[in-house]
Amino acid sequence: MHTRGSKYEPLKKFLKSEGSNRIAMTFLEVEEILGFQLLVSASKNMAWWDDPLNTLRLIHGHKQD
Repeated sequence: MHTRGSKYEPLKKFLKSEGSNRIAMTFLEVEEILGFQLLVSASKNMAWWDDPLNTLRLIHGHKQD
């Protein structure tokens, strides 16, 4: 999959630049990097983040909800 043009590209770049496997961030911090609000399911259901497919959908810009 190609990520060019994904609205989540700023978050991907930020996470890569941090050079860590784990980063603690608030939803507000993530939204500030992205410039828009997160998906409703991502902000209301913490288990959403445990699903690697959801993370891939975010990175590659697939719509979820």
